[in-house]
Amino acid sequence: MKLIEKKCPNCGASLEFDDQAKSCKCSYCHRSFEIERNQDNLEEIELIFSKTPKFFLIPFILIFVSVITIFVFVFIGISSYDTFQDEEILDIFDMEDVLLSDLSSIQNSDFRFIDSQGTSIITNLTFGYHEYQREGRIERVKTFLAYQEDENILIPVYQVNYASWPEKTEKYTVYIPILFEDVMISDKNINIHELSSGKTTTNQYYLGNSGFSIPAYDSLESLEQDFILPLEEEYIVTQK
Repeated sequence: MKLIEKKCPNCGASLEFDDQAKSCKCSYCHRSFEIERNQDNLEEIELIFSKTPKFFLIPFILIFVSVITIFVFVFIGISSYDTFQDEEILDIFDMEDVLLSDLSSIQNSDFRFIDSQGTSIITNLTFGYHEYQREGRIERVKTFLAYQEDENILIPVYQVNYASWPEKTEKYTVYIPILFEDVMISDKNINIHELSSGKTTTNQYYLGNSGFSIPAYDSLESLEQDFILPLEEEYIVTQK
């Protein structure tokens, strides 16, 4: 049996299925697809969205469940209000434990998607610029998670090497943080649909005397001092 790997047409995540399969399902967005093969070239495969059965009772069931859920939450909220007044809010150490737990829940498959998004963003920084070129691999060296009132900001930091072109007499190693805002993290994985918010919003680092700059830092120490530390004024921040 041969495994075939494709990109999910709905969310872009990686899909794997054997070469005899007639259908497959994305483990991230849970969309199902029919597998169509070109009869002249069986290796040419197209993924077609599966038709969703029309169950007319589903909307009524969803409405009923929603009403019951709202009633239960309102009842619990009212009955527990007085008790809540006597409880202390989680201190910063408890919250750091929660954040570390969130970071550890991010699976390797999620990080592969995160890194593909981050690499794409970093690659575009010097796209079409020929005086300095990126060389070697883009490597993630740290990951930060910032929390504020149910808002998660995921910040992977990448080490990137640049060299002057074509003689390569000047070489620079820089560190570029990528911000993914409003990231939802569950006990299984992160919501990869939120990763479209990835962006670079840092100080500009100049390569040589060319006047060409990229949003980066010359060391991890300066990145943490100038970029991460100011976040701690408004967010609880932890790292992996």
